[in-house]
Amino acid sequence: MKLSIISRKLSSRIFTRFASTSSAKPEETTTTKFSKIKTSLNERHQILVEGGIPPISYDFEKQKWAQKQRFGTFGMKSGVDIRTIWPTVEVIFKLIFVKTC
Repeated sequence: MKLSIISRKLSSRIFTRFASTSSAKPEETTTTKFSKIKTSLNERHQILVEGGIPPISYDFEKQKWAQKQRFGTFGMKSGVDIRTIWPTVEVIFKLIFVKTC
């Protein structure tokens, strides 16, 4: 968990530029502001680099295998309905019955 927090902080630093404004007097405090750097990444990849979860925008992402992969990558925050990616109790009992017969 600590690793994900660190990677999010590092990725946010990658795409921000540190710019400080200071006056001639060293006694005064310096103000720091961050501005976004323009990158050639598309919006989906920019969201991924910043540690976010991209929206479902392609048709293949609605398929069962892609939903499983999304849930495995992002967990409960992915917005995947877990009832659709795991079998029901009835299906499990049918599989067990078929294997024993």
